[in-house]
Amino acid sequence: MIQATRMSRLVQKAPGSGDRAPVSGQTLTGNSLAGLSLNIRIPVLAGPLSKPTLRAEPSNVVATGNQVAFFCEVPVVAKEYRLYKEGSQEYLTPTRILETENKAMFSISSVQWYNAGQYWCEYKNSNETSENSDTLELVVTGTIHKPNIWAEPGLVIPSGNPVTIWLTARRRWIFRCYGYYTSNPQVWSEASDPLELLVSGKLKKPSLLAEPGSLIALGKAVTILCEGTRETQLYFLYKEGSPAPLDSQSPQGPSNKAMFSIASMERRHAGKYRCYSYGSAGWSMHSDPLELVVTGAYSSKLTLSAFPSPVVTPGWNVTLQCGSQQAYDRFILVKDDQKFSRPVSSQNIQHGLSRAHFRVGPVTPNQRWRFTCYGYYWNSSQQWSVVSNDLELVVSGNLQKPSIWAHPGSVVSSGSSVTIWCAGTVQALTYVIHKEGSPGPSHTETQVDHNNKAKFSIPSVSSLNAGRYNCYSYSSAGWTEHSDTLELVVTGVHDGKPTLSALPRPVVTSGGNVSLQCNSSKGYDGFTLTGADLKFPRSQKAQFTNNGQFQALFPMISLTYSKNGPFRCYGYYTNTSYVWSEASNPLEIYVSGLSRKPYLVTQQETVLAPGENLTLKCFSETNYDRFALYKEGEHDLTQVSACQSRDGHFHANFTVGSGNYFIGGRYRCLGAHSNSSEWSAPSDPLDILITDAGTRPKTGRESPCEEDPSKDLYAQVKPSRRRRAEMTSSPLQPKKSQASHERKTKGVKAVDEQAARSDGLNDVTYAQLYIMTPKQGQVDLPSSRKKRPT
Repeated sequence: MIQATRMSRLVQKAPGSGDRAPVSGQTLTGNSLAGLSLNIRIPVLAGPLSKPTLRAEPSNVVATGNQVAFFCEVPVVAKEYRLYKEGSQEYLTPTRILETENKAMFSISSVQWYNAGQYWCEYKNSNETSENSDTLELVVTGTIHKPNIWAEPGLVIPSGNPVTIWLTARRRWIFRCYGYYTSNPQVWSEASDPLELLVSGKLKKPSLLAEPGSLIALGKAVTILCEGTRETQLYFLYKEGSPAPLDSQSPQGPSNKAMFSIASMERRHAGKYRCYSYGSAGWSMHSDPLELVVTGAYSSKLTLSAFPSPVVTPGWNVTLQCGSQQAYDRFILVKDDQKFSRPVSSQNIQHGLSRAHFRVGPVTPNQRWRFTCYGYYWNSSQQWSVVSNDLELVVSGNLQKPSIWAHPGSVVSSGSSVTIWCAGTVQALTYVIHKEGSPGPSHTETQVDHNNKAKFSIPSVSSLNAGRYNCYSYSSAGWTEHSDTLELVVTGVHDGKPTLSALPRPVVTSGGNVSLQCNSSKGYDGFTLTGADLKFPRSQKAQFTNNGQFQALFPMISLTYSKNGPFRCYGYYTNTSYVWSEASNPLEIYVSGLSRKPYLVTQQETVLAPGENLTLKCFSETNYDRFALYKEGEHDLTQVSACQSRDGHFHANFTVGSGNYFIGGRYRCLGAHSNSSEWSAPSDPLDILITDAGTRPKTGRESPCEEDPSKDLYAQVKPSRRRRAEMTSSPLQPKKSQASHERKTKGVKAVDEQAARSDGLNDVTYAQLYIMTPKQGQVDLPSSRKKRPT
């Protein structure tokens, strides 16, 4: 039942209003009503003939410019048909009489607004005139702009509920409306757009979902899918608050779905959607609501972090914080692109800053926990900000832990590149590398080529990258244990490299100990010592000394061979213990005692006057390829290549410099083979004394192979058994070196054989003799300190 209500009408007049229409009170010609012939009406008294029937085709509501035909049908044969229009004294004669059907047709080929009105017809038979037919109202539409139509209180009407119309769920309800003026009630506007009321019935509700999801970035495309039963004939999509359905579609293909596409998501598309299906049995229930959210409506960046850490123990809770520099009213947490929590009201920290906290947990290791967050305002709850950073919680499980390492190493100079590798099992799907103290994972990588490892490359290392790293892997079985910890150290951040020295000397016998001292004028809190074979750096707290230096002593470092070095030390501060200074100069520690010791002699006296040059000579019968000279208490080792003398010995000369206070001291020399890092046992010490002080020269050498036979005098002596044992070749000497030694010392062997024949001994010793001439001003030394010539 349609209940009539009074509606306000427009006061604008139709075209020509104010003047009478041509068909009302004026004589009409054939051109005035196309297809009709007009005659003067002659009043006739109505007779007993039955009244005819008048109808219009295709309808009595006709749009401007369209054709309409009136049919006057009578029950008996008629001789004359007449069509009258209310307000006109003229009648219209038929354009065609259909005698076999007892009816006449009156046609208007192009309806205009003035053709609208009330019509009736009559017929004559002999001298009798029939009654008038019932009145037929011809309505002409399209002469006024179309109005709008909507439903109140809403478009979706539950079955049986009254609004203005009583509806049932077994049929469709499509409506249009028209507007008109009271002066011409049959002249209507264009028809409004159709309005179909969606009736929520009792049939099975369809499903509604969005692809790729219900959170769509501004400008991106989305497809809304509605799926019902096989009996569905039509689907309707409705957006809450809209005056009409957004669209309707027939099922597409065997999937029995309808797809409603939005090519470019805009703010106006955000809202709640439902879909309805209609079939031969009537209307379905409405689907569950689908909330479509547009993201990126506000550009202020958000930050999502975990407290106290994104690494969580199974069964524990963690707090996530979402913050922004824009004062949003609310924040919402999203897990895997789906709403995870209820919206949380913003906590305004200060003007322009806002944040919210979300409690997550208890967490389990058999799933992934990936989150983002958004902000929005009260008055537009489906229009969200840009997305925050991704945050994945890592739940340390009990599966086999992966391995972690850094290439080229874990101690990296500032500005250089480093790659952190994490390797797991074949089943690993995802790797996560986490830096201790970071609010989120440093790197997450999903396996593509299944090479069982992932890498995190840092092209230019800075102090921000220094710290402790662990890695985890995730498979279908869950999370692994964390890897062993990788400590990434960044060096060269602090200016002023420290100094590293060896105590008491940089030469130590095999298996012996040495102490290393690191000092600097910078106020470092501690020092770290590194070496080739120190798996973990040694650290010591810095001590302040009386001379204004900060130093640390690393005592009792046991050395077995010379590959322990080179050693370096670094300074650091306690609050940034993985950020180090520049490295000290490398310090080599020489391990001696693995082969026969050489001899160290001087061609001069051991007590020098100021200004005299000092040249020391290191020689051996063993075929050493190089010799080294060092002074006890100093850290430098001067190395030179060996030369072979005419008598077959191997030697090297070291010119220390002009005689002064600084070159005085105790010297030793070492020998070594070029293909070995091992040094011989040190020579016996040689003490040099200076009678006066001067300036310190540079230790150097000149002509290391130069010989002066006038100053050298060798004598053959019989060695004791102990002496002979010392001259025996070291069993540690390589066979190759021994063979070389045999080739180089044939002359020496010849002399040895001659000596053996003369006294029956198998080996001999040569001693170098010196002629000592006392210099003027030379001081007498205690007998215990004098170098006795042999």
